[in-house]
Amino acid sequence: MPLGFVASAVAANTVNTSWNAYLNYRQYRATFTPFQALPADMRSLTTEADFDKAQRYCRERSKFAVVRGLATGLVVDNAWLLSGAVGRVWDVIGKLSWIPRSGFWHSYAWGATFDVVTGLLSLPWDVYSTFVIEHKHGFNRTTVGTFVADRVKGLLLNLALVRPITTWLLRFVVARFGASFPLYLCGAATVLILAATFFVPTFIMPMFNKFDPLPEGEVRSRIEALSAKVKFPLTKLFVMDGSKRSSHSNAFFYGFWRNKRIVLFDVLLEQMTPEEIEAVIAHELGHWHHQHMLQNLGITLGTLAAYSYGAAATIFNPALYGAFGMPRGEQDAVVGFELFSLVYGEQVSELSKMAGSLLSRKFEFQADRFATDLGYAPQLSSGLVKMFKENSAT
Repeated sequence: MPLGFVASAVAANTVNTSWNAYLNYRQYRATFTPFQALPADMRSLTTEADFDKAQRYCRERSKFAVVRGLATGLVVDNAWLLSGAVGRVWDVIGKLSWIPRSGFWHSYAWGATFDVVTGLLSLPWDVYSTFVIEHKHGFNRTTVGTFVADRVKGLLLNLALVRPITTWLLRFVVARFGASFPLYLCGAATVLILAATFFVPTFIMPMFNKFDPLPEGEVRSRIEALSAKVKFPLTKLFVMDGSKRSSHSNAFFYGFWRNKRIVLFDVLLEQMTPEEIEAVIAHELGHWHHQHMLQNLGITLGTLAAYSYGAAATIFNPALYGAFGMPRGEQDAVVGFELFSLVYGEQVSELSKMAGSLLSRKFEFQADRFATDLGYAPQLSSGLVKMFKENSAT
């Protein structure tokens, strides 16, 4: 059994896990006792107590991220890579009499098995994050029933919708176009991602949260007037019951072309004045004005293209499958794409994350500038300070 691919996958996973642990540790150290003193230019905006609270929350989240990342990446993921589980699971499923070997359902069952296992392994970490850390710092409002229902619905949606679509698409484009599949895969993915920007908020998110029309009043009037002023094609305004799970606040917009919708968390309405909410929405509309969503889509598709063209150079190599314990002579597009991701894709993913982080900082500054140029600087400043206090942001 050639082990070069396995060694490369373990090395890539170890390096990336260690790198992310280091970044989280840097954040942890930045808020480590003795805590940083409140900067002089922030003393008119917040108190030592609020600043101290934010640092404590950030420190605990960063420490948790370090421990979870190392335990999951270095222990669980590397054990999975070295155990030959990829080939073992494939072979076991293929021996089931009611599943045609190497057919669609074989690929689907293989991927679904790892989806379920991954979900189960992440469950203890999610429980601790929600019911210990978030609760300790006063943010958690999720009941056990809601937590369980969210996980079950998420898993069922993945198994019933996401996994079948991705399995069929990968198998189809690879079988139909061979080594030329990346171009067609990227084209199909573009259509699916654009459709998801409407489908997910409209049909999927309401399965988890309640969306009600924003009542008539000052907040609604201000947002409608702002949208008209900047020619944002607003068609609907919603309030989402984010307080059902957390006291963190947020706002976002979605929709195609001339059919845009804005969603406010109910917590945001509780925490801010109408003027401050208007300023926060002006910031969000700055993202629309600068077409940040399209630029993020470009990064996503660029990453997918890098994955696809890289996979095209490797997934037809029998040695790749043999290295991970696949039965001799058996290859599968879904398995091959995953194996490429394990061996080479970690580097592509990390570079994409870095580019995304750099652009995100630029995008936020541009959105802030858009709001301040509209005259919302004082309201945006006071609103963001409130978000800092209420969310313990750093």
